[in-house]
Amino acid sequence: MNVAHLLIRAGKAFAERPALYLGEELICDYRSLARRAGCVGAHLRDGLGLARGDRVAIFMSNVPEYLEVLYGCWLAGLVVVPINAKLHSKEAEFIIRDSGASVLFASTELVE
Repeated sequence: MNVAHLLIRAGKAFAERPALYLGEELICDYRSLARRAGCVGAHLRDGLGLARGDRVAIFMSNVPEYLEVLYGCWLAGLVVVPINAKLHSKEAEFIIRDSGASVLFASTELVE
């Protein structure tokens, strides 16, 4: 069990309670967040063939999808390589290459 499994529990116990706000706007409840994270994890594992321990880089700004990707990776047993969105693209590129990440999730505005 890892921290992502707490989200699965919350998805069952607090299904319709708010899980994520962006400012004043409700983005999703716990059930939806757990489901979305599960879909990301399943796609990485089953769709892309990643295995437990593989690395996934996340170069995203502060957006709701970040949590879906983060928890999805953890649910799939993957190692997350978080990259600060304020880094210059050359610095981010170095981290990605050096980390051995198999997959990169990136916000469009951060990719040149």
